[in-house]
Amino acid sequence: MKITEVEVFLLTAPAEARPHWVSHFVVPTANDMLVRLRTDEGLDGFGLASSNTHLDAAARMFAEGYAELIVGADALAPERFYETLFALTWQRRAQEKGWSRASLVLASAAVDIAAWDLVGGPPAGLILESFTDPERDPLQAELFENPPAIENGVMRLTEDAWLGLTLSQAAMEKYAKRIA
Repeated sequence: MKITEVEVFLLTAPAEARPHWVSHFVVPTANDMLVRLRTDEGLDGFGLASSNTHLDAAARMFAEGYAELIVGADALAPERFYETLFALTWQRRAQEKGWSRASLVLASAAVDIAAWDLVGGPPAGLILESFTDPERDPLQAELFENPPAIENGVMRLTEDAWLGLTLSQAAMEKYAKRIA
């Protein structure tokens, strides 16, 4: 499942007659960026990020090439393209385009939330597919090559409407060693 479209909406409201202050600044009223990611399978993911600064610079980035870094990405592996987006905070190309770190962090937060919304939103079969792709992870490859584990996971997904996959003790031990 690939991301095919990125839409950005700025949610703002008129200034209040009597602004609310915290510490050293006025708390803006409705100053949020809403990002909508659409996939080739017709699913939508939404992410919202709030800011106490103007949103124009962050929104402009999407028209200046930021969205191109997202379109075509695997919607079931948001951590991969998030790393690409967040890496812009220290890369030269962001500086050359005039993208500030604050704008990059704000935009990447909204995109990340939208991406994880996609992961949580698709039907159970797609979630199962994302956990059983042998090209993504050796642990997942072992699960993929073990049909009883997959069958058990599918049974639980379909019968109990439980969104998860039960791992064997051996698979959990291998995973624990890998991340240790």
